[in-house]
Amino acid sequence: MPGNDAGVTPSEVYERSSKALESLSKVWNVSASVIKAITEVTDSSLRSEPDYQAVQHVKREHDQAVANLKTEFEWLEQHIPSLSDTDDSASDEKQMRIDALQQEQEELRVQSAKLTSRVKQLLEQSYALQHHLGLLIASSEDLSAN
Repeated sequence: MPGNDAGVTPSEVYERSSKALESLSKVWNVSASVIKAITEVTDSSLRSEPDYQAVQHVKREHDQAVANLKTEFEWLEQHIPSLSDTDDSASDEKQMRIDALQQEQEELRVQSAKLTSRVKQLLEQSYALQHHLGLLIASSEDLSAN
């Protein structure tokens, strides 16, 4: 909301950028947990009923972490342009910091998209692996029966 931006300082932007980096780190860690949970469910599905609740819990954590990251990015998008608007005599140094923060924000977006893509890819691979293992078990049982 541009009307509420008048009091935004570079230190506030820095703090929110730091929070965004922490959120990205959490997304990374939770993504690793998602991969681990999917692997465990795939593995256990061959022997017993998998624990889908654990996967759902990890997925909710991942969704929350991504939502927090998105919130930080949206705040930064709304307030970074206001810094140059509120101070007409902004120095080149301030503009360089703003540009650096915007570049960092874009890099974080790209990294987040890559992580999301990788998690989806690993999920697809785990489903394929589960299918192949099922075929292998069925084939082994057929051979044992003969």
